[in-house]
Amino acid sequence: MRHHFRTTVSFLVLIGLAGCATTGTPGGGPGTSPEDLAKLRKMEQMEQRTACPPEPGWVLGKGHPNFPSAKYLIGVGISAESPSGAKDTATAELAKNIKVNIQSVMKDFVSTEGTYAESAVKTVVDAALEGVERKDGYFDKCRNQYYALVVMDRSLEAGKLNQRIGETESILKKHLDEGKKAEAKGELMKALSHYFEGYELAPKLVPLRSTLAVIARTSPSGDTAMELSQGAFRDHATSLIRNVRLDAVSGDKQTIKSFQLPGEALVAQAYIQTDFGNTPLAGLPVRFSFEKGNGTLNESVNTNQEGQARASVVKIQDYDADQHRIAVRLDYDRLAMGVNPRFKETLLAPLQHKGATFHYTIEKIEGFSGKSHAWRQGLVRLAETVIKNVKPDTTPTVGVIQFEDTRSKKVTPFTEILVEDFKAILAQAGSLALKEIVLAGDEDIDPHKVATENQLDFYVNGSYRMERGGLQIIAKLIDVKSNTYLGSGSVLMDRGAISPEDLKVLETSPQSGGTGIKDADEEYRQELDKLVYAAPKNAEFGVRVWTNKKEYEIGDTIVFFVKAERDSYLTLFDIGSGGDATVIFPNAFHKDNFIRAGRTYQIPAPEYGFKFNIEGPAGLERVKAIATLRPGLPVDLNLGQGFHTFKRGTREGTRDISIIADTFTNESDRNWAESHTEVFIFNRNDSYTRGIRKIPIKEDPEKPIDMIGTFGREPSR
Repeated sequence: MRHHFRTTVSFLVLIGLAGCATTGTPGGGPGTSPEDLAKLRKMEQMEQRTACPPEPGWVLGKGHPNFPSAKYLIGVGISAESPSGAKDTATAELAKNIKVNIQSVMKDFVSTEGTYAESAVKTVVDAALEGVERKDGYFDKCRNQYYALVVMDRSLEAGKLNQRIGETESILKKHLDEGKKAEAKGELMKALSHYFEGYELAPKLVPLRSTLAVIARTSPSGDTAMELSQGAFRDHATSLIRNVRLDAVSGDKQTIKSFQLPGEALVAQAYIQTDFGNTPLAGLPVRFSFEKGNGTLNESVNTNQEGQARASVVKIQDYDADQHRIAVRLDYDRLAMGVNPRFKETLLAPLQHKGATFHYTIEKIEGFSGKSHAWRQGLVRLAETVIKNVKPDTTPTVGVIQFEDTRSKKVTPFTEILVEDFKAILAQAGSLALKEIVLAGDEDIDPHKVATENQLDFYVNGSYRMERGGLQIIAKLIDVKSNTYLGSGSVLMDRGAISPEDLKVLETSPQSGGTGIKDADEEYRQELDKLVYAAPKNAEFGVRVWTNKKEYEIGDTIVFFVKAERDSYLTLFDIGSGGDATVIFPNAFHKDNFIRAGRTYQIPAPEYGFKFNIEGPAGLERVKAIATLRPGLPVDLNLGQGFHTFKRGTREGTRDISIIADTFTNESDRNWAESHTEVFIFNRNDSYTRGIRKIPIKEDPEKPIDMIGTFGREPSR
């Protein structure tokens, strides 16, 4: 019965709806005018509004009671599609409002390109929006619209921003502090690297602070913001670069002679100039180059711990130009390697103009062309002998230190003449870089120290002595690194080979000379060389010494041979490249040094039961044989250890060698004979061809030269 009633009611409702549709609705029918239709529709809308429930206050922009603005930022969004669409709209609206407020706070912040840092703001806001949550929603049935309320917790987001600000400030402070420390230590590129890193990072701090000010309703910090701003880092970098200096310290305004090299190294100083003093810049790449003239030098170097960069001219191609100029600049390409191109083109660019210049004047050699052919030829032969053992295919730096008068053991006015002439000859040798050496006239001379200070590979030192037969000149070439002989030679110039002007200076009393060579090693060597080249003028007999080879390697076995024309007493000296002289005959195994005329003696003889092995160091080894008609030497020999040795640089060794040298220099020519030979010692597996370096000197066919005996039996010109 109940079921039947429901069916009837439903049917009646449907009938009623059908009847309404048939008889017309408030929407009007076919006979309704447009004015009436508009009125009807307006009435319908009013009825619908009256029927819709009221919207929540937050939909109408009145805030939300659960999320007060003091603690929360809210956004309201609308969507006709879905609740999620409404949330997205609300989030976008919230982001827009935050950005507008941020840009208002940071209106004075402008990026390096001159536009507002919109991308930086967007990055910060996007990060903050990750904490936004949908807290409420509403569906307007009358309008078919979805509303969403999103909320940002001010305190929570402020905490996150403060953490990011703290981390960023910490990094910026570290860059600032490390930059200042590096600057104080003179580490230029390290300091600039920190300042550039800070310059790049600093712009990110301003949007963070501005966002915090908007979200937390605070004012941006002032002092710290300025200290860590992009402008502050730029100012530190530009100030540092502005205060960088590169000055010429020494080597400027030198005067050198033709065919010679500047004696003083070119030294530049790189430093940071401050009000409290200068800070040297270490490890800075520097480049030297010719701006005027032409030559070769070690172009690219780094400054040392004192901030100094040193270069030496190793060759000059243009001696015609009397003025040369060399520039030193910071090596900008090496300096800027790895630097951000934007910094390289802007902030770093002024460094490429930092630099200084060095000047030197080439003074033409005067007077040498007027020297006799015999004088020139004699010096050429001496120079070629001295340099013949220099390794080919190398260009060592060589300096001529001094020649001492062995009569007075002083440096006399003639010394300067001899040194200049010898340098003029040596400068024309191929593949040698001759360097001018400047000596203090009032100081004792230590040749090896001078050579080391001037960064020479080899140096020439020697002596001269005026004798009855002419002027004897002795020269030697010393390897600076090993302090050993590389070459040695002697020449006897006839008086006629010396120009009248030079001869007058030579014969001036040696008392007018200055200090001599005071180095113990060199004093010993001077006496030793005097002994090696001592020779009688009119000996009644001869003696000859030779070895089984002329060249050896360390570890090889050497054998000596001697033959005299008369019965005599033999003393045989072996002089190593280091300068120590060993008497190898007589010795503990054969104390009787008497030898028979015409007989060849081998030392060591097979019956000795031992051999001589080359121990080194590499260099020139000399052998001196002295045969006397009477037994004995002017000094006692100690054969207790097998052989007597004169040690280089010792007082006893210098004294004994000097006594022997003086004895045979003054000995009657008839009572003794001498012979000496040379061998060259190579390091193991390091031999090379010697004697290929020649010095070209223009020959003069109109002036023949007597090549027999001494050089120069011709009048001076």
